[in-house]
Amino acid sequence: MRRQEIGEYLSALANSAALAGKSFAYLVWGIEDESHRLVGTTFSPAGTKVGNEELENWLLRLLSPKIHFRFFELPVEGQPIVLLEISRAVRHPVRFQGQEYIRIGSYKKKLKEFPEKERELWRIFDQIPFEDLIAVAD
Repeated sequence: MRRQEIGEYLSALANSAALAGKSFAYLVWGIEDESHRLVGTTFSPAGTKVGNEELENWLLRLLSPKIHFRFFELPVEGQPIVLLEISRAVRHPVRFQGQEYIRIGSYKKKLKEFPEKERELWRIFDQIPFEDLIAVAD
């Protein structure tokens, strides 16, 4: 998966988690899609750079609004697996490089191509009680 695609999936999965009423979405490297068989991965987010910038910093810089996400690198049955945990979108759809994405079935699509999903997402944001929003420290 290209670095650009990781950013697009961050947007798509954060927005889709909000639509599904979930707190988090996940992206996994090292598991075969069809069979769900452990195959391992050579992807190492900690060792990946875009130019001279660390991958996590590059992704965060290009996301708007900023969301919380984190990579976990772990061995499962002796195979290296990478798990990306992504917080749901809150108050606004998440954009990567100015573009909003959504997950439709097993595909990542531009949110603007699905106005009914975009309307539904905005309705969800409008329904979140103030008490459930993230508070600023101090």
